[in-house]
Amino acid sequence: MLTPGGSKKDDPGGLLPFEQRRDNTWVGKISVEGNTARGLVWFDDHWDTYFANIDTATAARMGLAPGKYLKTTVPAQGITLVTAFAVSWNEGAKFRPPAGGPVEEFGYGAVIRPERWKGAETLFCRRVKTRTGIKDRNKNTWLEATFEVLEAQAQDPAARIRGEALFDAGKRAYWRSELKEQMYFETFPEMLSIKLDGRVEGVAYDEVISLAQAVDHIDAAFAAAKLSPLGDFSFDVPGRSNPVEYTVRPYGGAKDFFAAVWASSQSFEIFLFSRVDGNRWVLTGTIDNGIAAHITAVRPRLSVVGAEDPEPLGELVPRHRAHLNRIGGKPDSIPTVLSDFVRLYDDYLKAAID
Repeated sequence: MLTPGGSKKDDPGGLLPFEQRRDNTWVGKISVEGNTARGLVWFDDHWDTYFANIDTATAARMGLAPGKYLKTTVPAQGITLVTAFAVSWNEGAKFRPPAGGPVEEFGYGAVIRPERWKGAETLFCRRVKTRTGIKDRNKNTWLEATFEVLEAQAQDPAARIRGEALFDAGKRAYWRSELKEQMYFETFPEMLSIKLDGRVEGVAYDEVISLAQAVDHIDAAFAAAKLSPLGDFSFDVPGRSNPVEYTVRPYGGAKDFFAAVWASSQSFEIFLFSRVDGNRWVLTGTIDNGIAAHITAVRPRLSVVGAEDPEPLGELVPRHRAHLNRIGGKPDSIPTVLSDFVRLYDDYLKAAID
C-alpha cells in the first residue's frame, strides 16, 4: 500500500509524464489497384465504430467519392461491411443500403484526422445495421482488410420523398414504405422487446427480436381485436440537426378509432387514435402517463392517456373507448384507403407537432 507522506524535498522529479502510445506505422500501408485496395482496419468496440487506413488521396485513387459504397472484408473476423462514404457523419446518416437485396452489415463513414494518431487521416465508420460482434482478440489492433468501391450510387440525401408518393401536404411529404424493412433499432434491438414485453404474446424483455418480428407480433395481437394493417408510410420531422424519418403502420377495422405503430431511430410507440367532431384527437397508448398528461396540457387539440404498466394490446380497446366517453362528442369515420388515411393523419400531426 502507498501512504501519503514526505515533503517537497522528497519529490523525485524528472519523471516522464504519461502519454498514450501512438503508433502511426499503419499510415500508408495500403495498396490500390483500380477500385480495390488492400489495407488495414481497427475496431475499438464490438458493434459500433471502426477505422480504415484510407485517407483522402487513397479514396480519390479508388474512385471513392461521396455517395459511393465501400465494401470492406476482414478475413480475421469473417465479416464484410458495406459503408456509405460521405463528407461527414451528418451526411452519411442520410444514406440507405444499396438496392439489390438485404445487407447484413451497413453504415456510413467519412475521412477525419483523429488526435489519437497525431492527426493522420483515416476513414472513420459507424455501423448502423449489425449482425456480428467483433471478437475481443480482434479489437484495438490493425487487421488486414480488402476494400472495393461498388458501382451503386447512394440515393441523393436531399431527396424529399424516398418512395411512392402518397400525399404532399407542403410542410410534409408522405411516401409508401415498409416498416419491417426500416433500420431504426439495429444498434439497440433490446428496445423492441422491452417495449413489447407484457403487451404481446411470445416476447420477453430479455429476448432480442428484430423490427420485422416485432411487427408480426403486433399484427397478431391486433388481428385478435379484428384490426388489420392498411399499409405503411413514412415522413420526415425536423430534428436538432437533420430531419428524422418516421414510419407509421396504421390498422383499420373499427368505426370509432384506428390503431397505429409509429417508429423512428428515436422512438417506438403503439396507440389507438380517434378524432372527435372533426377537431380534437383522443389517443390511448404505450407512453408514460406523466408524459401523456404533459402533452395534453400543452396541446389543446390532444387528449392523451398513457399506461402505468405494460398491458396486452387488446386491453387498449376498452380503455380507449372509456377515454372517448369521458371526452364526449362524435368520433369521425376512419378511411379505409391508405392515401385517404394519410390525409387524416396529417391533421393529427398538425395538432401534435406544428
